[in-house]
Amino acid sequence: MSYLPSLSKSKFVSGVQCEKKLWLSKHQPEEAHWGQAQEAVFASGTSVGELATQLFPGGTDARPENMRDFKSWIKESAECLENGVEVIYEAAFSVPGAFVALDIFVRVGDEIHAYEVKSSTGLHEYHITDTAFQYWVMEQAGYCPDKIFFVHINSSYVRKGELDVQQLFHKEDITELVLANQAMVEPKLRELQEMLEGTKPNIDIGPHCSNPFLCEFKNHCWSGIPENSVFELAYVGAKAWEYYHRGLLQITDLDETDLQKRQVPQFRGLKFGESRFEIEPIKDFLNAWEYPLYFLDFETINPAVPIYEGSRPYQQICFQYSLHGIKEPGGELEHFEYLAQDDEDPRPKFIEQMLQECGSSGSIVVYNEGFEKGRIAELAHDFPEHSEKLLALNERVEDLLIPFRSHWCYTPAMGGSASIKSVLPALTDLSYNELEISDGGTASETFKAMAEGRFEGDFQKTRTDLLEYCKMDTLAMVEVWRYLVGRLGEV
Repeated sequence: MSYLPSLSKSKFVSGVQCEKKLWLSKHQPEEAHWGQAQEAVFASGTSVGELATQLFPGGTDARPENMRDFKSWIKESAECLENGVEVIYEAAFSVPGAFVALDIFVRVGDEIHAYEVKSSTGLHEYHITDTAFQYWVMEQAGYCPDKIFFVHINSSYVRKGELDVQQLFHKEDITELVLANQAMVEPKLRELQEMLEGTKPNIDIGPHCSNPFLCEFKNHCWSGIPENSVFELAYVGAKAWEYYHRGLLQITDLDETDLQKRQVPQFRGLKFGESRFEIEPIKDFLNAWEYPLYFLDFETINPAVPIYEGSRPYQQICFQYSLHGIKEPGGELEHFEYLAQDDEDPRPKFIEQMLQECGSSGSIVVYNEGFEKGRIAELAHDFPEHSEKLLALNERVEDLLIPFRSHWCYTPAMGGSASIKSVLPALTDLSYNELEISDGGTASETFKAMAEGRFEGDFQKTRTDLLEYCKMDTLAMVEVWRYLVGRLGEV
């Protein structure tokens, strides 16, 4: 049988998730849209894979200079395999209709051990699909693994001194799981190949659009979903699909009696243009605050491979904060900020400066207290010499999210969201739209690239952009607070 078109491992996994996704990747690749989060995952996976080669040092890298030169890649791999090279990185295996590159190929006596490396902290179902395809191609190519291992990040590893790759990674023997999934590989491969030769599959949107991966063609497939759809209903979860399959596309198509209490303001806002402002709970909430007021926001990075002493994989590391302060009612607004240098652990100076600028009294206002309080608690744990003072900060925290999450204050312009990025433009003339960096994910990935030595942009300008973004986060809280106070003053 002719196995054309040829599928790589990633294409096979893509087709298992959704055949339309695979078809579009071949026939309409221009429709793809990769978000920054996805790009960050790719970058992390590549760096982790390269680091994992240190588990088996002294091997031969089979990759050509041009990664698209598959013929050279296959030829170099074949020569390594025929010459009995014991450890090969990225060995390519090809049979008619399929191509894979194994992260690490190891000969142990007469056995072949295959190692598949991922930047995740555990094994997932799609990893089995991925590795089952890998195994099948290797077997067809005449190099059937005796054992196949899944290598992933050990989330409990704590960096002490130089990075210890043996401790950073966990190797899990998944041979039996892979063998149990072999029967599906060839039939699915043939099915996908035949599908690719036909017209675009008629597959409706569904949970598969984001499971196990957010599809890069979602914008294409979801273009017919209207604004204010049931998928935008707050707290809707999987029930959105129930509504969708009943033909209920917009929030206003729903029956109010079927909604949760916390969903009603959004529904009534869209249906009748209703806004809400509940005076008493808002007044009680704000009256509990004590001057001086400090409006505080953090930015963090969470690298897969711990960069700093005493940190863990994917631990949230604070590298920046913005602080707006008002000492007394009617007092002048002051601003303080911290942004770490990219070549040092940001936390010691972060802690020192934050403790100094937050003082020992007054309310510390954040937006979604779980994040900031969680980071402060982690800092207290990792830097016990500051533990008492740091935990004292947490005792002073007030959460500005509460009036909006509770729908004490709501306008239709918020779109059912209590996010500061939705609340701010709905209540004030400010927004994040004019900023070069306009969201926390971008800020995090930008600084992480700097800290890992792979940033290629304008350092000084980018540092300025980071400061402006974080400053907007706390200024946004100030302006939202002023709006609430102003409304109370009107009644």
